[in-house]
Amino acid sequence: MFRTLWNCEKCCLVVLGIFLICETGFAAEPTLESRTVAPQSPVTVGQPCPVEYVIEWQGTRDACIVLPLEVAQPDWGHAELSATRAERDGERWRVTQVVKYTASKAGKYTVAPVEIQVITTNQPIVGAFESTPANHAKLPEKVVNIVNKTNKNAWGGMVAGALAVLGVLVALWIYSRKKRVVPGQEEDVVAVAREVLHHARRSRLDGDLYACYQALLKSAEALQTINIDAKSVADSIRARIPAVGFQGVRPTDDEMDSLFRDIERIIARRNTLPVTEQET
Repeated sequence: MFRTLWNCEKCCLVVLGIFLICETGFAAEPTLESRTVAPQSPVTVGQPCPVEYVIEWQGTRDACIVLPLEVAQPDWGHAELSATRAERDGERWRVTQVVKYTASKAGKYTVAPVEIQVITTNQPIVGAFESTPANHAKLPEKVVNIVNKTNKNAWGGMVAGALAVLGVLVALWIYSRKKRVVPGQEEDVVAVAREVLHHARRSRLDGDLYACYQALLKSAEALQTINIDAKSVADSIRARIPAVGFQGVRPTDDEMDSLFRDIERIIARRNTLPVTEQET
């Protein structure tokens, strides 16, 4: 009886051992995901351009052993493996290896694809570590943009030039605002405005409303130098001319009579201060 129970226990241990061996030997292979991450913005010549090589998998940390990648020197500069970090995101693990590429001159360069060896739990280490079978994760190439250093002196010159031009424009604007009508010139302006207004009336009688509005505009613009009210009249006429001249719009008699009265009223008040003096 004792011998029979011992034989049963031995059989159970054998079956359990076989089950554990099978479970270990035929465990699911971790699914590897890989990608290459390069800077999207340009990098200055002589400055390191970091490129990240990422391996990810689902499972435990020791389910995969990511071996250091072999860095190949590009013909356009220098490269070195600068950092390796492992990160966990829930049930996912990520190993990132950062290679810094430094270019010797500006241009768009292709970072060659790389292969990273990954040893999983289904690949037990036997003998020398270097001879252990491993998966080869292939990571794609990337293009990096390397630009020359910004010339601060050139930018400084451009800014100084722009400020100088702005200063000249401001000075001209101030000068134009402070400009005074020369004594005796006011009467000439009024005479010109009256003469042009006379041509406007003649064009209206002839039915040429486009020429009429052009003459009205010239009269109002001439009066701007001696009366501030002429500016608003000129602006309203200027805005109306495209419709009258090119869109076939016929203004009403009341509209035209109002414009003539406005200009005549300004001429009658010719002794008021010039527009530049009233604004200051």
